Amino acid sequence: MNTVLLDSKIIRQQTVSSELVNSEAVELLSRLTRRKLHHKQITHELIFLASLVTMTLGVMFADGVVKESETELLEKTIEQLVPSKGDVTVLIQQLIDGNRENAVYQNPSEWLKLTASLSQQERTLLMSFAYEMSVVDGKIAISEKEYLKAAANALKVPTQYTEVLEAWYGGKEVQESAWNNLQDFINPHNFSHLNLRFVSLDAVELLSRLTERQFVKTDINDTLIFLSVLLIITWGVIEADGMQEEAEKKLLAKTIKRLIPRNNNQIREIMEILLYKVPQTGIYQHPQEWLKLATSLTEPEKILMMSFCYEMSAVDGDISIEEKNYLQSAATLLGIELKYTAVLESGFGGDGIDDTTTFDELQSLIHPDKFQEMDEVFVEAARYIIDSLELLSF
Repeated sequence: MNTVLLDSKIIRQQTVSSELVNSEAVELLSRLTRRKLHHKQITHELIFLASLVTMTLGVMFADGVVKESETELLEKTIEQLVPSKGDVTVLIQQLIDGNRENAVYQNPSEWLKLTASLSQQERTLLMSFAYEMSVVDGKIAISEKEYLKAAANALKVPTQYTEVLEAWYGGKEVQESAWNNLQDFINPHNFSHLNLRFVSLDAVELLSRLTERQFVKTDINDTLIFLSVLLIITWGVIEADGMQEEAEKKLLAKTIKRLIPRNNNQIREIMEILLYKVPQTGIYQHPQEWLKLATSLTEPEKILMMSFCYEMSAVDGDISIEEKNYLQSAATLLGIELKYTAVLESGFGGDGIDDTTTFDELQSLIHPDKFQEMDEVFVEAARYIIDSLELLSF
């Protein structure tokens, strides 16, 4: 199947009213899913996911051969973005089937109905997913490059961003300033309104560099990010007072192993590499680096992670001034309120918890139910931290 290049006459200016765009999107989504959908059912999240499915299918079919690795990547991408089961995942599968049957990905006059309401940042993020799909089989084929270029033109994505994406996914060097500009533009923080779990290219690049492996976004889930940031910050605590206590190192290794989902050998292997590499690289001294990982963590995840950091800082019976300063600095960078770290410090530091109001708030924030979508070990971990703090509160 040949790639259908986009005719500039077909590409409509974004002057269409939002009401018309929504009506067209509703009609198209209804047709693809074979459901009678209504405006109220069409969320911005669904529009983005539908656009993502369409764009990546366009890349998959661009060279006429859909490889198993491409199909697997699309499935993993959807699973990563929408981890919970429910009507959204059913709708997405129907959209994939409908797209395959109707080849909407080849018809810009059709798929632009979906993307018309998306911001420029969301369109650029779409292109990053499309480029990732193009290299899943090892290289970007000429037909895929043509499709990507035509799609980017249709979406009006600035060439300054697509050039960086093509170079990076093509294994070429990228100028640091250009890379940083792209990362700022498509930082996961910019898409919190979509209620989806995005992994930044910065996180992919950093973990690839630390482990000396080449990762893609679907290799990096919230569990791996949580454990990686926990390891980095905790090692910073271990080094903070200039003394590497053996008890601290043992508890760190034990905690990391305990938080690895059962039978997940891939994460176990990666964490074993990081336990060796983090002390070597000194990344714990460079928050501008490890924050690239932490940006996609939720507030409950950040607080739960810092809870373990405070617990480990007190394993030798006392939290030193240097450790307190390092932990508070890390928490501030993560955007955690001082009142919560004060509770963690007083609780694990052995002073007891006087601020019961904040303690109640903290317990609510890291309630086990908040971690149902990650893994059962994190549900248990949240319960363990709450129980530990309750015992230490007296």
